[in-house]
Amino acid sequence: MKGYRCLIAVLVLALLASAAAAPAAAQSRIVLAQGVDATTMIPNMESVTSTNNVLEHVYDTLVWRDEDLVIEPALAVSWETIDDLTWEFQLRDDVYWHDGTPFTAADVKYTLDYILDEDIGSQYRPYHALIEEVEVIDDHNVRIITEAPHALMLARLSMTQIFAKHYMEEHDTSYLASNPMGTGPYRFVEWVRDERIVLERNEEHWRGPAEIEEIVFRPIPESSTRIAELSTGNVDVIVNVPPHQIPAVEDAAAARIATVPSVRVIFLGINTENEGPWQDKRVRQALNYALDREVLIEAILEGLGTPLAPGGLSTYHFGYDDSIEPFPFDPEKAQALLEEAGYPDGFELDMMIPDGRYAMDREVGEAIVGMYRNLGLDVNYEVLEWGVYVGRINERDMSDLYLLGWGGATVDAEGTFGPLLKSGNPLSYFSHDEVDRLIEAGATNVDPDERLEIYSELHELLREEAPWVYLHQQEDIYGLSDRLDWEPRADERLWMYPASLR
Repeated sequence: MKGYRCLIAVLVLALLASAAAAPAAAQSRIVLAQGVDATTMIPNMESVTSTNNVLEHVYDTLVWRDEDLVIEPALAVSWETIDDLTWEFQLRDDVYWHDGTPFTAADVKYTLDYILDEDIGSQYRPYHALIEEVEVIDDHNVRIITEAPHALMLARLSMTQIFAKHYMEEHDTSYLASNPMGTGPYRFVEWVRDERIVLERNEEHWRGPAEIEEIVFRPIPESSTRIAELSTGNVDVIVNVPPHQIPAVEDAAAARIATVPSVRVIFLGINTENEGPWQDKRVRQALNYALDREVLIEAILEGLGTPLAPGGLSTYHFGYDDSIEPFPFDPEKAQALLEEAGYPDGFELDMMIPDGRYAMDREVGEAIVGMYRNLGLDVNYEVLEWGVYVGRINERDMSDLYLLGWGGATVDAEGTFGPLLKSGNPLSYFSHDEVDRLIEAGATNVDPDERLEIYSELHELLREEAPWVYLHQQEDIYGLSDRLDWEPRADERLWMYPASLR
């Protein structure tokens, strides 16, 4: 019997040794390929979707939009309006920063105060311009007081990532720009610029741990390279599949295409601050009549897009007015307007086009150059890598015309009109007193029906003033690995918390 027990012990020890020597279970890992890299790791500084797609996994917001774009609780479990100017939010008491420090109302106040500091230069400042004061009631209750009724409070907060007061105060801007630390479902691991950003699962997240253990973001500017990496299984999600390359994804052994009409709209901004003819609305109207949007959509986007009407809102937006028709293609009218404005022989203009950020952005931009040259305009254009393009945006150094997309994360008219068309805002190159008045009225009125009337009037005015050249509402085209269970959202968020592997 004693020998038998010894034999059993030897076998058990052998099994344990074998188990110890065996490799650990493979970590679940997915790779997402965007066309461009993130630009900073400090939240709420830039309205850049490719950056926010990374940061939204590291940080949380007070409220969140679900897959149907409906507001739901996040760091705030509930909220109420005490009066027309006062909001109170009750915060979760089970949330911790990635360094183990408890999340409190002081972090919310610090975040909003930071954004509102003019010296910081946050592009989110206009979003919260109505906030007069943020008061900490206690660790888990915070009050926000506004200068006027604020119809978009929740919409704005759904896109505002909360960061840690203690962490921001401990480090300088240079360090913070490369080392994020939040409360989100993933922790930051590393950022090798222009190569990869690695995030690991936060096991202690208040929602519960995500299914996927590690997420890697890779910037791959060339669409053909993104498709090749998807086809060979090196990446699991690719964005902005060019329409003509859809068959290449569909023919891959373990990949598929997923499309969704996007909240993103594409337009040509007109820099009315530059010297030249841009202050004359007849010129701006002529630029709109000179473009054949149907050709741009059919020939370049292969039908995956919708002509954009003046106002520049997607069909998802509150305030969208379906009675406003897109500018028709009418080159004779365009020429007549130029002659009426005093430019019968056209004029010279500069134009900027990004490369790799939006679906077929370079191709769309170059086609527009050709259409304007057909009108007799002398167009000089430059195609810029997205990081350089963002730098020009941040420095307010834009050409006469510049191709841009706007995602409209608030899904509300004011979220487009305020930042992009209101005088003095960082992204606005247009100034008009009546437009400003109507934007302000829409932002400070909490009655939905009255807001719709305001935006209907504003749409009519924007058609007349033509501050942009309106192009199209984008259709987002993704390539997905068959092993990934995830569906794209209309707001372009690459939100991987609900994703899983099949």
